[in-house]
Amino acid sequence: MLPLAIIPNGIAIDQPDSSEAERLAYRRDAGIPDGAPVIGTVGRLRAERNPFATVAVFAEASRLLGPNVHFLMAGDGPMAEAVRQEGNRLGLGERLHLPGLAVRPWVAAAVIDVYVSMNVGPITGIAGLEAAAAGVPVIALQATADYADGNADWIWSDPDPLRVGAEAARLLHDPAERQGIATQQAAHVRSHHSADAMLDAYMALYKRAGAEN
Repeated sequence: MLPLAIIPNGIAIDQPDSSEAERLAYRRDAGIPDGAPVIGTVGRLRAERNPFATVAVFAEASRLLGPNVHFLMAGDGPMAEAVRQEGNRLGLGERLHLPGLAVRPWVAAAVIDVYVSMNVGPITGIAGLEAAAAGVPVIALQATADYADGNADWIWSDPDPLRVGAEAARLLHDPAERQGIATQQAAHVRSHHSADAMLDAYMALYKRAGAEN
């Protein structure tokens, strides 16, 4: 019987840097006012990603933070118009920004103060890994309803959008904690989720398979 292993995704750690001019241009093109704090995410707007849950996170953060915070969902997909309507229904209006396809996703991530990913157990998506590698603090909606370790994982997660929204609001009020989380998460990605780390894990699995057969 072949050995089984869960191999974490690996990413290209050293993404191109985004300049201050690029970040300002992206904000303005997306309609985000200069200096406004941003809670956001990058990803396809598809049903399997449950974008309405992310909108609910944003709505709770908005309730707690007031009207000055803005929300970014960078990426395209068949649910874009439905997401816009849901944002309007929850009172986000023009503060929910849907700029479409993120051709340079690291630029979109760089304008975000708190990044909201989607986790399945301890596993997050590629865009979440890229945001963490770029030094953006990441929290997550938890897709596994009975997952018990969301408070202990390297990315905090919870299945309840209201609790995730409250955590995003709390972090937005605490720049020092945001920076501490960002530093720890960037180090974790470099140690465990680089392309080299993924290659090493595959090679170890192949060696086990060869030794057992």
